[in-house]
Amino acid sequence: MAVATRTPQSSSACEGWQIVSDLPGRLRVRQPELIASPLLRHHCRLILTSCHWLSRFRINALAGSVCIDYPQHRREEVINLLVLALQMTPLEESLLTVPNPPFSGRKVQKTLLHGGVCAGLLALEGLVALPSLVMSGATLLLLWPLTREVIHQLRKRKLTVETLELSFSGVLVSRGLAAEALVDLAIGDAVEATQNAVDRDDLLLDSDHLLDRLGDAVNLECLSPDGALQRLPLHEATVGMTITLRRRQHCFLSARVTSGKLVIINRLVDGDWRPQAVAAGDAILPGALVISGEATASIERCIRSDPAYDLLREHHQRPEPDPSAAERWIQSYRRVMPPLLLGLGGVFLAQGAVERSLAAFQFNPVSDWESHKLAAQITAIADLNLHKLRVRHPQAIETLGTIRHLVISRSCLDRIGGIQVCERIDTSSTARSGSLVQLLAGTQRWLCGKDGAVIWSQQLQQVADPVAVSNVIIDDLFEGWRIDAEDGRCWTLRQSRSDAPAPHHPHFLPLEVWQGDELLGRVELIREPDGHWLETCGLLRNMGITLHLIASEPVENLREIATELGISPEHQHGSCTASERLELVQQLQQQGAVGFVGYVLHDLPALAQADVSIGLDVDDDSRYLSSICDLSLGADALWLPRLIRISRSMTHACNQNLGLLGASQLVTSLATAAGWIAPLQTVLLADIPLLLAELNNLMAMRTPTSKTRVQPKSRPLERH
Repeated sequence: MAVATRTPQSSSACEGWQIVSDLPGRLRVRQPELIASPLLRHHCRLILTSCHWLSRFRINALAGSVCIDYPQHRREEVINLLVLALQMTPLEESLLTVPNPPFSGRKVQKTLLHGGVCAGLLALEGLVALPSLVMSGATLLLLWPLTREVIHQLRKRKLTVETLELSFSGVLVSRGLAAEALVDLAIGDAVEATQNAVDRDDLLLDSDHLLDRLGDAVNLECLSPDGALQRLPLHEATVGMTITLRRRQHCFLSARVTSGKLVIINRLVDGDWRPQAVAAGDAILPGALVISGEATASIERCIRSDPAYDLLREHHQRPEPDPSAAERWIQSYRRVMPPLLLGLGGVFLAQGAVERSLAAFQFNPVSDWESHKLAAQITAIADLNLHKLRVRHPQAIETLGTIRHLVISRSCLDRIGGIQVCERIDTSSTARSGSLVQLLAGTQRWLCGKDGAVIWSQQLQQVADPVAVSNVIIDDLFEGWRIDAEDGRCWTLRQSRSDAPAPHHPHFLPLEVWQGDELLGRVELIREPDGHWLETCGLLRNMGITLHLIASEPVENLREIATELGISPEHQHGSCTASERLELVQQLQQQGAVGFVGYVLHDLPALAQADVSIGLDVDDDSRYLSSICDLSLGADALWLPRLIRISRSMTHACNQNLGLLGASQLVTSLATAAGWIAPLQTVLLADIPLLLAELNNLMAMRTPTSKTRVQPKSRPLERH
């Protein structure tokens, strides 16, 4: 793990964090900005996760602290690691926070305030016997938000469950039972606050259109006519606008460099792993990542006209699943039962049968079930966020359990597995074993800088004594890169020509290392998934999900990897463009729900069409798509089958809860109508099934994990 070189004193002073506890092998620091900045927490989590020697860590968002456990011989590197983890990079600064999340904190505050007032009045009435008129008047005032909602629905000529709730509370108040009405309001507010109490950064952007999410999520650094630097959302960028580009930033639109020099990599565009040097006059493709240099560029296409996003401008309508028998019954219930129960309760009330009217007004199992189902999904989202998984919308959790096909983009396998290294020394050369890998490691470090993005392999970051590179002249890799060392030595790095000896695996990318006219050997960059993907695919097949592998490269290059993953030949799709990926998803959706795990820009249309879009959050490039997908995974692919299992268990539990709530409310209503229980007992007994249903959901979240856990490991450096 490359870290910055600063002293502990300067880092604490400059970055605003301080050491709270320093024990052997454990360090706790406090950074107040962690409390208010979801992006800083996200950045800190990603940096610490990618550090291979760190034992474990914990981020406390409430206290704004980080606690890490580390090997004691790494003590000198810990402070530098924290400097890197607690400092925002240009990429995180370019990702905007969500301005209007679906579940607003202000709404939660109002709900808690309303419920607190109800509970306070009940406590005061218990201490001091308040006059009945005062209690009734206060209760009526607290019923005003519900009354306003009912009036709004009546203007639309709708009778909803809110009408039944208002009628139930109104009957209680009219009979001098204001305290019972306050209990019902307080319990309702507590349930609503629990549903809405989701952290602002737990749910991502709310738009169903992927292009709108993309335009809102990304921020550009633009130069105004007077030369001032300003930040604008991507969708506000116009043709001719000048933007600034620097290390670890993306160019999200088609642009042309006007001044400066950059080294970029188009890994996000089409999966290409080869860096390119661009200067004034050169074009930059959308999605290019800057790995070094600074420059200004002029936008040639805005997001609404850029060819890279042509397919996204079409409205991708995800197919609606056929409603089940239970869903059709629920729809009929919503349409028929509220008016029927309201009329029946009114008749009983006119006849003086107060208990029977209360029984009619409080019978509402479907509404309670829907409310509880949403609360269970939101609770699952909050729990998943603790495991560094992000979900855009609660519906994504439910849909995930219904998928029958899962399409995996080849680049996702590469990014989690990484590019591994195999060194092959030429027998006639004077090179020593390990020298070629050290040269490649030094080249990567020079390109990325000490704290830059890993562009090739995390394995190369762990190489001891890399070559101290002073300069790299990047050209066509087939012609060769010139690599200069600080000690005066010079090498040429080339990609092997087609007439060179073929590697023994079709997905190997051999690089030749020359020193003058002498061929020192070859370094093969091996792209393969890690053990997590191997186990994940096996679990998904056992769950009845058909796996597909899709890539831009020829299908022949997929054979070996697909065989390792257990993907049959008819489900291997090579040389696929963005439109072909979209067509594949549309064809598979005729057979059932489809999930798509994407990484490159060519995956965007398919992600927009898929029933569940899944992104990875493992590096700078992956954050681009993962920030707008329905579901964002980390570096552990095993979470995918776990989430599907959780989704299916939750769906089964919710179906059980419908019967539980319906039966319990029916019994409570009959007992109330017969006069066997008091109104206060009616209120309390109606809420007990909600507790039982919540316990049922908690049990559904406890899914068994695999006993044999495959730990992610880097492939050992092979030297021949």
